[in-house]
Amino acid sequence: MGKIASEPQKETTTTHFSHPHPLKLINHQPTLNSAASCPGCSLKPSGMIYSCTTCHFFLHKKCFEMPKKITHPFHKEHAFTLLTEPAYAEGLFNCDACGETGNGFSYHCKPCGIDLHILCAAMPLSLTHACHAHVLALTFGSPYGDKAFVCDICKGPGSDHWLYRCSSCGFDAHLNCARRAPPVQPPVQNPNFMAFQSQGPMPQQAATCFRSAPWPNQPQVVRPQFAAATPQPNFMPNPMMNNAAVWCFQQEALLCLPLESTETATNLSFRPFSK
Repeated sequence: MGKIASEPQKETTTTHFSHPHPLKLINHQPTLNSAASCPGCSLKPSGMIYSCTTCHFFLHKKCFEMPKKITHPFHKEHAFTLLTEPAYAEGLFNCDACGETGNGFSYHCKPCGIDLHILCAAMPLSLTHACHAHVLALTFGSPYGDKAFVCDICKGPGSDHWLYRCSSCGFDAHLNCARRAPPVQPPVQNPNFMAFQSQGPMPQQAATCFRSAPWPNQPQVVRPQFAAATPQPNFMPNPMMNNAAVWCFQQEALLCLPLESTETATNLSFRPFSK
C-alpha cells in the first residue's frame, strides 16, 4: 500500500484593523516591488512585513504589532489611541514629539489634540551614545529659557521638542542623532600618519565629538569626548531585552528601536493601555 499523500498546508494569514484583506508574514526581499511605503511609519519595506495577498498593501511587523491604546509619560492625563489616518480634514498631523508632519499611523489624544508618530512614541526612555560618557535621558522639551538648544552631536539647532539629554553636563542631542553612531573621522593628512593611513580608516576610538558654541542660557563648556574602543549600541542594555525584536528602518541612517512583542520591556517610553 502506497503512502497516502498529505493535503497541502494552507498558508497562514491574519488581518489588521487598518486593511480589509488578509495579510501574510514574509521576509521582504530587495528584489520585490518597493514602490509603496508602510502606512504605519511611511518608510520603505524592510525586514519582516505583513503583505497583502490581494493588493500591494503591507505593514512592517512592528507597525502591525503596535498596541491600539497606550499610555505615555509625555502626557499622563489621558491614554493615546492608535489612528490609521490623521484625525484632521487636511489628512496630516503635526507630531508633538519631533515637530514634523505625518500622514500615516499616529497615536492621538482626542481631548487634548496631541499627536505622535508611532516611531516617536516608541523612543526608549534612555540610551547611550559614543559621544558622551553618561546615559542620555528622553526629555520632552528644551530646558532652556529660549526653548532652543544646540545638538552636541551634529551641531545643528533644535527647537522646543523632544531630545535626549544629560542634565549633569548639559549635553543635548536630537532624537535621530542620539539614535545613530557617530561617523568615524577620516585619517589626518599628515606625513607622520602615512603608515597608519595605509592600514585603513582611523579606528572608532580615535573619533571625537566636540561641543559647538552654546546658545544663550547654555553652559559655556567645551570638552572632547572619545568614543569607546568597543562600539556601543545605540540603546541602553536591558537584561529583559534578550529576546527583543530589533526594529530597523533606513531614515537618513539606520535607526534601531528595541521593541518586544511582550509587555516586559522596562526602557520603552510607552506602555500598552489597560483599564
